Amino acid sequence: MYIYKKRYMTSYEISNVYVGGDMNYSAFIQAIDEEYTGQVVEAKVDLQDLVNTKEKKNEEEETARMELLKTQVNVSLLLDRIREHVETNRIRVMEHFQDFDPLRSGSISNSRFRQGLTAMGQPYLRNEEVAVLCERYSDPKKKYHVLWKCFLAEIDRAHGEAGLELTPTKRLTGKLAPPPKVGALDWEKDIQEKEKDLFEAVMYRLREQVTQRRILAKPCFQDFDKHHHGYVTFSQFSQCMSYLQLHISADETSVIKKRFGDSKGFNYISFLAEIQPSEKLEDKYQERMTQLVLQKTATLSTRERSSVNVEQVLDRMKSKVYKERIRVLEFLHDYDKLRSHRMLATSFRRALDLCGFKLSQSEIEVLEDRYRSPRDPNFIEYKAFSDEMESIFTIQDLEKMPTVTPQFYVPPVLCDAKNTLQAEEDQILERCMHRLAERVRVRRIQIMTLFEDYDKVHIGSVTKSQFHRVLSELELGGLVNEYEFGIIFRKFATEVGGFYDVNYIEFSKMIDDFAQTRWDDPLLK
Repeated sequence: MYIYKKRYMTSYEISNVYVGGDMNYSAFIQAIDEEYTGQVVEAKVDLQDLVNTKEKKNEEEETARMELLKTQVNVSLLLDRIREHVETNRIRVMEHFQDFDPLRSGSISNSRFRQGLTAMGQPYLRNEEVAVLCERYSDPKKKYHVLWKCFLAEIDRAHGEAGLELTPTKRLTGKLAPPPKVGALDWEKDIQEKEKDLFEAVMYRLREQVTQRRILAKPCFQDFDKHHHGYVTFSQFSQCMSYLQLHISADETSVIKKRFGDSKGFNYISFLAEIQPSEKLEDKYQERMTQLVLQKTATLSTRERSSVNVEQVLDRMKSKVYKERIRVLEFLHDYDKLRSHRMLATSFRRALDLCGFKLSQSEIEVLEDRYRSPRDPNFIEYKAFSDEMESIFTIQDLEKMPTVTPQFYVPPVLCDAKNTLQAEEDQILERCMHRLAERVRVRRIQIMTLFEDYDKVHIGSVTKSQFHRVLSELELGGLVNEYEFGIIFRKFATEVGGFYDVNYIEFSKMIDDFAQTRWDDPLLK
């Protein structure tokens, strides 16, 4: 219908079909119906040629207009805008084009290229901008095709340079500078000095009003910005200023819109940053991380390290393992996935903490020096440490040494340094112990044997109730009152599994010293 109308209008304008104020319908029908057998009118001009001429002229005009518009497109600025969009939204450009290239030739048609641009979030590109991109990346081997991989290589610079894995020593450049906003004026070139002075004055006044009245302006603008784009329309900006009672004149409104306006609208985020700047907090993250690294890597002085005896540390750890039956290897081999019998020093410290040894920093470092791997100083030979701990129960590879007699491990009797009493309590304790020792000497009592009956795992300690029961069974409980019992408990207390028991070995040793008796007991040797 449109073609016929166009041909009819062409004949109306050019071919004298319109005669004497009336329409020559015979010529019109003849023009649209080749099988018309009525009155034949010879047209003065071939209508088809006229139509082709008109269409060709329109195409030439459209081509000339497009060429003129393409000269006004800044290609580098256009690519910067696309890069900013890709970087801000973390878009994978390849995913939007590779489906149009099933043969992975790197070339797709112009129409497919435009579909890919629309899919990656650029549906508002003008025809001349798309045409410029198609010309820039045109395929020399195929007409009306685009080398989309060349376009991908330029746009992906927003995420980083390609081929960095081949040049590990290359220094990376800084972050790409954001391109100028579309539709925004150049504040330095396009704005007169008079307008700049007016802008500074009105911004100073607004800043003072917001500070004095304690106005929170951002929620008012956010009510209009439903999608949190950071933009509102210019009319919404005027509404917000009226609602906040920040009155500005028409000239002041115009210069503010020139400063913060662009094609998207009014950038209220930048506007609020000017009139209500937030206090910038000092970034101390890097400084704090540096301090933590220094604290972790700081070594103790030679004097502090030399004051720690590694053998005493190992004896205390062995005593804890013996008393609490700790399987040290189970806490260690979880950090050795490859079963190389080595683990990182940081993992070794973590495993010791899980075992509950409660070692100080200097003690841990002395242990690390003792079992450090000769192949890599950052690793610890934990298998040798585990064998040292397990030696209190058995000898390694005992089945290969049938003639060796294992020795019975005796945990060292160590009084807790915290078990110190006052001078008056020491005197009361000494009188009580002498009283018990006299009864033991007279009746020839072996108190160690009864204590061992309650110590099934031979850890050298019993609970307070068991200690009280043993003294009652030996008829020694009547010689001690409750206050003296409390002093004895505090003097011979030892920590076992988070609870405090009574170290009966040290207690028996002191009784025998006061009674001047010594029984042939392996635990007292």
